[in-house]
Amino acid sequence: MPPAIFASAVRSSATAEDLPTASFAGQQDTYLNIIGKEANLKHISKCWASLFTERAVTYRIQNGFDHRKVHLSVVIQKMVFLQAAGILFTADPVTSNRKVVSIDASFGLGEALVSGLVNTDIYKVCRQGYR
Repeated sequence: MPPAIFASAVRSSATAEDLPTASFAGQQDTYLNIIGKEANLKHISKCWASLFTERAVTYRIQNGFDHRKVHLSVVIQKMVFLQAAGILFTADPVTSNRKVVSIDASFGLGEALVSGLVNTDIYKVCRQGYR
């Protein structure tokens, strides 16, 4: 029986992604709907190389991060086709209130949300046990 063919997401996870003073979210590239071994290998290389794009290098310089101390892993995930996607913040991104969880969501896989092309629905949730 031949192996199942499925689409994958090729994504990065860097050591300096979410820090108290800087957010590297979106600095490295993500590739969606990649099919096949050769295509995945090609996009793993492209994802890793995106650590060295002008955008990523400039961001590190502006925020005082040593290029040699930022490391990156590439993750391959099976694509799940959703009606909606979102981002969960464990603290309110506007007020920094850690008692409030904030969720930004929109229809689709989330590319438009992350790139700022859509206005999201925003949900604020007070963590249980806090007032």
